[in-house]
Amino acid sequence: MTAKRILNKDTWMTSIRERLRDWGYERVGTAMLVGATGVVGVSIAAGGEVGRVLNGIGGLSWFAAAGFMVAAAGQRERRSWQWPAAIALTGAVAFVIKPTDATLAIAGFGAAGAIMGLVVKRDPVLWAKLIPALYLPAHIGTA
Repeated sequence: MTAKRILNKDTWMTSIRERLRDWGYERVGTAMLVGATGVVGVSIAAGGEVGRVLNGIGGLSWFAAAGFMVAAAGQRERRSWQWPAAIALTGAVAFVIKPTDATLAIAGFGAAGAIMGLVVKRDPVLWAKLIPALYLPAHIGTA
């Protein structure tokens, strides 16, 4: 890549858009969600000032991951009931799960993801991953 192309904002942004399209929003969102979950987990374990900084970074990354996953789901063929089902399951999980209880989190996310994955016929894994992706925004919204 030449210096002229790097400095040209339009070319640079087009390049990013092309890469995202090639990689796919679902893949990028999934990777970001895994990373954000790890950062939030470390922030809970660290506590104190370091924990607060890491929690902010993880939270912002989680919101960005949710955006990518929503964009991926929006591009897919779907039935009219899938969005309400994903939002309802996410809401149920957000009311029940506390971030510090790993056992309850595994059970809750596992059950909600399994339900979503079983009832959705097309792209069930994407719709199951949408539950944890939407969890943090829903959790903050219900707090």
